[in-house]
Amino acid sequence: MHKKAQLGEQIMVFMFIFLMFVIGAGIVLGTYFFVGPEFDFRNAEADMLSYKIRTCINANEVVLTGDAEQNLKLVYEKCSINKNLLDMNNFIKICDNTKNPLDCVNKENPVLSSAGPSSFQPCGFLEKNKFLGCSMNNFVKDDKIYTILVTSKQTIRRNAK
Repeated sequence: MHKKAQLGEQIMVFMFIFLMFVIGAGIVLGTYFFVGPEFDFRNAEADMLSYKIRTCINANEVVLTGDAEQNLKLVYEKCSINKNLLDMNNFIKICDNTKNPLDCVNKENPVLSSAGPSSFQPCGFLEKNKFLGCSMNNFVKDDKIYTILVTSKQTIRRNAK
C-alpha cells in the first residue's frame, strides 16, 4: 500500500480543526462584543416614560390640578400605566411655573409626584454630568410651562452602573 497517498487526508484533518477553532472563536468574540459586560437601558427607559407621560397629558386632556396625589391617580388611569410596576422601578415628578427647570428638583409642592423630595438628588441635574437613568424635559400645556423629571432605578444586569 502507498502511505504517501494518505498524507493529504491527515493534513485536511488539521485544516478542519483549525477552521472549527476560528469559527468558534468568532462566535464567542462576536457574542461578547454584542452583549458585552455592560449595557444599561435606564436612560432610554426614563426618556421613553417621560415622553409617554408628556404626550398622554397633552393628548388625553389631563387637567393637572393642585393635588399631587389626585394628579398621579389620573395619570395612572388616563395613560394606562401600571402603578405597581412604576412604583417599583421609577420616580416621576412634575412641577409647574418653574423659571429654571432645575428648581423642580428641590421644589416642595410639585403638581405630580410619585417619590420623596430627595429621590432626584442622585440624578445630578444640578451638575454638568447627569447620571444615567434620569430624564428632565419641559412641555407647555394651557399656557403653563411644566417640567417633568423621571428616573429609572431598574438594573438590567448586575454590573450595570
